[in-house]
Amino acid sequence: MLLALGVRGHAAIHSMELTTPQDKTWRKGKIPEPLSRARAHPQWSTLNPHPKPNQGERQEAIGELANVVLQD
Repeated sequence: MLLALGVRGHAAIHSMELTTPQDKTWRKGKIPEPLSRARAHPQWSTLNPHPKPNQGERQEAIGELANVVLQD
């Protein structure tokens, strides 16, 4: 996306097309394991009334998910 924005003029009126192969893979198949694990821990979400975002297991899952996303 940054590359597309870099070559796009400031007055461009056409929409940009981006390919998101990992997005399509996740929609058709299984979500990454760290994300699945996070869904089982609603207390990790800062959207909840009493979040617990500083748990070590949450931080580990964030790192694992980042690695999965960067591999794709």
